[in-house]
Amino acid sequence: MKRTEKKVDLNAHLSDIRTELSREGEKNVVSICLKNVSGKEITSILFRAKGYDYFGDVIKVEEKDSFFIEISALHLKTGEYLQDKQIEIAGDIRKIELEEERVVFSDGGVEERKEPQEKIYYVNCFEKDSYKDKPELDELLEQDERFCCYPVENETGWICACAYLNRKENQSCVNCGYTKKEVFWKCSEKAVKDSRKIKQLAFDKHLQQIARIKKRQETKEIIKYLFEVFLVLLGIILALWLYICFR
Repeated sequence: MKRTEKKVDLNAHLSDIRTELSREGEKNVVSICLKNVSGKEITSILFRAKGYDYFGDVIKVEEKDSFFIEISALHLKTGEYLQDKQIEIAGDIRKIELEEERVVFSDGGVEERKEPQEKIYYVNCFEKDSYKDKPELDELLEQDERFCCYPVENETGWICACAYLNRKENQSCVNCGYTKKEVFWKCSEKAVKDSRKIKQLAFDKHLQQIARIKKRQETKEIIKYLFEVFLVLLGIILALWLYICFR
């Protein structure tokens, strides 16, 4: 295991926001990628955007330093990524910065962007290259390829098996979408060790079954060999008897 430092904004609705500018003919297009970590399904996102030119100077849009970009008609569930959403923007912009302004949820709720509440925390993560960690890590990866640690509770909230820190009131992980109950039931240290024991017992039973089958096959081979030897000896005796009788 490796003690890993991580940081999370507990007030964030979105994470991993990335932008990429490209030209499509005469159009200037920004491609937006992001992840929903709000804990609820998002249907609309409003960003406040700032554009810059080649020299890093702010480009005004309608005489203002910032403008709005809205992405609507979404069905973005918690833990899901929005990939390469393309929006046309002003042609002179060569760099863009996005700041979440507002999100709308599928239940009709609307939430403005709150002040960041960043929290640094530490997680004991299993290492992929560690022979010692491999059995436990393999058990977790069978549940989900994002799982890498045992879930734990702390003074802030609870850390999922995907190593994401959730608020105490969150009943599902906002990063991977699994419920707290399911994660602690399937991925706790006790659950993983019990699963390994069950699999080891099943493996041992399988080996015993193979050994029994092998032993039966060996016994059959010995019996077959002895029978063949008996037939050979019987043939020899019969040949000698015939030789004696008709000499």
